[in-house]
Parts: sequence; C-alpha cells; structure tokens
Amino acid sequence: MSAFAELPRHDPAALRRVIDGRRHYVGGDIGSTPFASVTTVLSATSGMDLSWGFRRWKAKNEAIAPGLSDLARDVAADRGNKLDLEVKDILLGKPWPAEPDVWLQSMAPVLRQWKAIASLALADGAVFHAIDRIAGTLDLVLWIAGGFWVIDIKTSEKPWTPERIAIALAQLGAYAECLRWTYDVEVAGVGFVVALPDREAQVRLSGPKSFTVEDAVAAWHERRQQYREQQRRAR
Repeated sequence: MSAFAELPRHDPAALRRVIDGRRHYVGGDIGSTPFASVTTVLSATSGMDLSWGFRRWKAKNEAIAPGLSDLARDVAADRGNKLDLEVKDILLGKPWPAEPDVWLQSMAPVLRQWKAIASLALADGAVFHAIDRIAGTLDLVLWIAGGFWVIDIKTSEKPWTPERIAIALAQLGAYAECLRWTYDVEVAGVGFVVALPDREAQVRLSGPKSFTVEDAVAAWHERRQQYREQQRRAR
C-alpha cells in the first residue's frame, strides 16, 4: 500500500519539446528517446472530438478579426496557469486572494472540501511511462483518505460535453499509469474539475457511482492502441 509523501517534482518545462509540430518529452529520467505527450496521443486519436471543434472555434474567431483565435487561446492558457497556481497556493495554506476571479470562485466549493480532507503531494509535475513511451504533466496529486488522487484542472466557457468528458477520462487513465510508473505508487482515484465563468465547477471524480480508475485506464488503453496502429500505418 502507498504511504503519503510529497512526491519529488520533475519540471515539465525542462523536458517538453515540439517535434514535427507535436509535443514530446525528452531528457532527465526519460532519457534521450523522445516520448509522445499524452495530449499528442489523444489529439491524434480523437478525430472529430477535438480537431473539428477546434477548427469551428478558430473559424468563428477569425471571422471576427484575424489573429483573434490565437489571442483567445493565449488568454485561455494564461487563465488556466493562473488558476493552477492559485489552487496550489491555497492547498499549501496561503490565504485566498482578496478578490478572486470567476474561475477561482467556480472552484471554491470543491477546493474547500480538499482543504479539509487532502494534502498536496505534487503540483505541475511531469510523469512518464517507459514501456508505453508517453509522458505528461499532472496538475495535482492529492493524498485523500489514504491514497493518491490524480486531479486535472481546466477552465471552459461552457460545461464539457459527453464527448469531451470521454477524452478527459482517457487522459486521466494515462496520467494514472504514468504516476504509477514514475513513483511506484498506487492510485486510489482520479478526477477532473472544469471551472466555469458563471456557475459552480463541473466535477467528475472516480467512485462507486461514477467510474473507476481502471475504467479510465481502459479508456486510455483503447486510445493508445489506436495511436500505435496509426504509427504503424504511417511507416
């Protein structure tokens, strides 16, 4: 059984590389062979789930003003990074911002629950799986009720659709496998939180009435197999 410990952090910024237009991780404990990022695998295997939605979103913004889609993407990334830092600080015991923005307000109910029951084991840390040759960056690993939980945090203007949730489930499965490999620990649970601008965050956590960690891992294995088949056909 795993025991609580603050997990040593691998800095993702030192490991990320863009190769042939797609994110990979290389160096450090990963070694000299690039590992595809989890998001690279999911983007390659999601088809309409991601690429069509992104193209529609980009076309809508570009019709308003050239370059608007790039600006909107950067704004979304900035707000996500800001939220990640604020959540980490609060879990480490720092005070809440005097004037929290809508994204932190959206997360407030679940964050207060975590403050009461969880300890922060890792934030913004790179993990990898040497056999699958994939890697990714975890937003949070929490210690809850005697086990490690992998938590992904996102912001969105609208609640996620079932199709987007299915992709997130596979992503959580990949992160669970990578956490196990990197630190040789058991994973008790996984989940995601989507902060929204006008309501309480959308929260999905593994459990008896929702899904299991192994359900998420199975969803990841399906995507991983699709990616391997794509790679074989491309050779």
